[in-house]
Amino acid sequence: MQALFTWLNQPLIDRVGWTLLHSTWLVALVAVVVAGELLVLRRKSAAARYFVSVTGLAIIAIVPVGVFLCVHVDSPPAGPVVDGAGLAIDSGATEIPRVDLTPNVAYESGDTTTPLNTTAMAARLRPLLPWSVTVWAGGVLMLSARLLIMWLLIQRLRFAGTTPVTATAHAALQRVCDRMRFRRPVELLQSAIVQAPTAIGCLRPLILLPASSLTGLDVRELEAILAHELAHIRRHDYLVNVLQSVVEILLFFHPAVWWLSRRIRIERENCCDDVAVGVVGNQLDYARALARVAELSCRPAGLAAAANGGDLFARIRRLLSEPSDHVSPGSRWTSGSITLVMVGALVLGLSISSQKSSAVADEKPDPKATKQAAERDDIPADDKPAAKIDKVADADAAAEYEKLCALPEYTALKRIAPPFPASRLAYYRTKHPGQANAIPKGPDNMFFRWKEGELSNWGMSFSDGNGIDLGTAIRMLMNVYPQEIVDDHDLRKLRITGDFVVNVDGSRPRIIARLEKLFNDQSKQKISMKFREVEREVYVARGTYELKPLNPDNPQVEIYGEKLNSNPRIGGGGSGDLKNFLDWVGMWIAEPVVSETETLPKVQLRWHYNRGDAKTAEERRRAKDPELVLKHVTEQTGLTFKKEKRKVRALVLERAK
Repeated sequence: MQALFTWLNQPLIDRVGWTLLHSTWLVALVAVVVAGELLVLRRKSAAARYFVSVTGLAIIAIVPVGVFLCVHVDSPPAGPVVDGAGLAIDSGATEIPRVDLTPNVAYESGDTTTPLNTTAMAARLRPLLPWSVTVWAGGVLMLSARLLIMWLLIQRLRFAGTTPVTATAHAALQRVCDRMRFRRPVELLQSAIVQAPTAIGCLRPLILLPASSLTGLDVRELEAILAHELAHIRRHDYLVNVLQSVVEILLFFHPAVWWLSRRIRIERENCCDDVAVGVVGNQLDYARALARVAELSCRPAGLAAAANGGDLFARIRRLLSEPSDHVSPGSRWTSGSITLVMVGALVLGLSISSQKSSAVADEKPDPKATKQAAERDDIPADDKPAAKIDKVADADAAAEYEKLCALPEYTALKRIAPPFPASRLAYYRTKHPGQANAIPKGPDNMFFRWKEGELSNWGMSFSDGNGIDLGTAIRMLMNVYPQEIVDDHDLRKLRITGDFVVNVDGSRPRIIARLEKLFNDQSKQKISMKFREVEREVYVARGTYELKPLNPDNPQVEIYGEKLNSNPRIGGGGSGDLKNFLDWVGMWIAEPVVSETETLPKVQLRWHYNRGDAKTAEERRRAKDPELVLKHVTEQTGLTFKKEKRKVRALVLERAK
């Protein structure tokens, strides 16, 4: 029960509740406009009415999204809480009057004591919102289950009780396709389940014919019915019908949605009838074919499109009483103009419903308390936009730091040494506002790329203020992984401070020579950094990469040792080609991994580090044990790993003699 009350008091629930409330009258507004347009187009073509109806339903589907984005529910204002007597309540008090979240309501100008009537209405409606959302969510859940069951039943029709049709039926289908210039492959089968000709599927369309249609219809009638089903396929009616059903589920509480959805299904059948009449060439013959189908069948499943769909009697009466019409320029102009009116009405409605929200108490505000609160908050308006001025100043200062980081021509690497100028913090706040809110002091190091005169920040490090270790700096600046570094005295753990700008087009030897000089000048060390061919033990990967993920729903390789973590989201990871993947495996086990695979994967690889639940030093060691890690990688990829001595290129760090 406590969980239920927690659910009902969520601010998001309030927002969804106001969205449903505002959507009710906005959807009704759109439906009224659509009804008026359909009235104007009642003597026009079925295609024009169908276009207007589908457009109206699409706008109705957008309405809740627009309202949700426009309607905001704010927190209660900060500061002392005022009771009914106008006295400030101490923040340490044990009881505080309950404050509810309701849409913002303006106050009458010149009168700060009496709210508009809408305030009281909002306060009365607010307690009903959580329960309304709960009922709505339950309805959506049940109708979604119903739609899923219907979809599964439709898919079952593809295989259950189907047999190939006769050569005569295939020939009739081919003749109709030729007349309609229909080039998509369509499968035609006889079904023992369906009792009316039915078209299903979007990517792999299928027409199912009951045995009664093959035996009870002559060739001309069969061609007419096939033309109707092919019209459904050409118009993608199956997909539109599914999307239409989704809108019905989400807005099931609104009668206008069901009315408009029914109009769409009626006009859809009329459109396909017009296409079929154009193929057959005679309205009377096609009407007779429909009447014959009605004698032989019953209604189809809900998502399928069938020749006997809709009000069959009304369709036959329409065919016999009206000429087969098509979309005229006048009907296009009329439907397009009124659709613009419909969109304008929607925009107007959204602007009305997009009032900002504020906290409003259940009880009517006491005039004296309201006046005292206003006096306490009486702040000159000129003092409020100070934050905007800071942003402008930060932007100017950030531009200064960008100029400082610019690389002179032919420079491979540049270091900005601490103490940093004030413009650096301004750059950090401007370019990374989210990070700046979390860590206001700024990073220890920033890494920039310089390419064709443009500066881009692509890495930062946050630690204890002592900079970053040399091994990490080498990786950030040159993509040299730890297992590619050879040193005898853990020289890679020495620290380096400052921000670095690397020339993307610079060569590796020039960059490493520049880093060596910068590091030695800062630390007073004598470190030599050189790329060399060295003989060392490496793991050689062989075989053909074939992914067998532990979780079929998440196709990635888990890189782990003794055991997986109970929470697989903990850890790092990446994506890239096979070389990138093997580099990351080598970085995890701290051993080089080279590739001698037979073929390269054509798709991008994804991987994830999984440290397990390691707590002790031994558990952490086994989490990165090379034999265990590579065994699990083999199980997931099919690659085999063997340790061999090879000559490989490595970055050698050593003290200069």
